Amino acid sequence: MPRPARLVVTALLLAGLAPIAPMAPAQPAAAAAEAETAQAPRPGFTSPQTAFEAGKLAFNERRWDGFLQCVQPAQQAVLVGEMVSAVEIMRQQPGADPQVAQLVKRFFPGGVPADATSLDTPTRRAATAAHVAQLESPEAFFAAATNLALDLEHGEGASAVRVETLGTLRPVKSDDGASNRAVQAEVILSLPKTDTPRRDVWTFIVIDKRWYLAPLGVQ
Repeated sequence: MPRPARLVVTALLLAGLAPIAPMAPAQPAAAAAEAETAQAPRPGFTSPQTAFEAGKLAFNERRWDGFLQCVQPAQQAVLVGEMVSAVEIMRQQPGADPQVAQLVKRFFPGGVPADATSLDTPTRRAATAAHVAQLESPEAFFAAATNLALDLEHGEGASAVRVETLGTLRPVKSDDGASNRAVQAEVILSLPKTDTPRRDVWTFIVIDKRWYLAPLGVQ
């Protein structure tokens, strides 16, 4: 795992595309997201576009608690657990920055179990679930870990890492073969010290007619 710092950030970004017609929002996406966030009638968003705009705004403002709120509820704690794993992998790297060990010690004084870095997904997530549950504020850990990862990867240019645009939405099948529950689209991120943007893929899922980010994929 040559670039563990990037792992923390790109754990949010997944791949797999198939064509569909573009979905037209009822109003400009940014305005819709802001209006929906301001009213906050209930969790989730009315469309993938508004979920994206809310996630984009939270990402660019480094409001990681707000970003987590854009994530499918069933994935939020699991995503924090994956961050625990990523940080522990970073800590174990030869020549790891001391700030990583300090972060682990701050949030997990008793350490992180060995299974937290297992390549077997169920084993890894089972090992981190209890550690996430013991956190007084999972959002605080998520924020500290993500900010540290950005700082280690990009240094003084970390603030210039920004989510920019959402591409064409395309359906993605769930494990049971359904193709009407989730969509994916390419997302463009601008990076410091380069004119070449990074292209990632974000997944969105609908639950009870409300849309969320699904950084851990569709099941």
